[in-house]
Amino acid sequence: MPVPSPGWRGPGDPGLRAPGTSLKIAATCVIGAIVGEWIGANQGLGALIIQSTFNYQTDRLYAAVITSSTLGFLFFGIVVLAERLVMRRHPA
Repeated sequence: MPVPSPGWRGPGDPGLRAPGTSLKIAATCVIGAIVGEWIGANQGLGALIIQSTFNYQTDRLYAAVITSSTLGFLFFGIVVLAERLVMRRHPA
């Protein structure tokens, strides 16, 4: 009998796992929103990054990049935590 890998959870209900996967992908779209702000926004993190680059304000540039990265990790972590709570209540 084959030994399952450590990350193996069993077949489970794919209907419960699909929304979690979709939300993880959506949580990383923070970067896409910031890139969208580069093109036509006057406010927001993307606009702050562009303005800081043109004005040689490296402190603001790094602060904006770190803030956007933290937001992406935070959203992703919230989705992972919610998925774990749901999967704990509905085991495979």
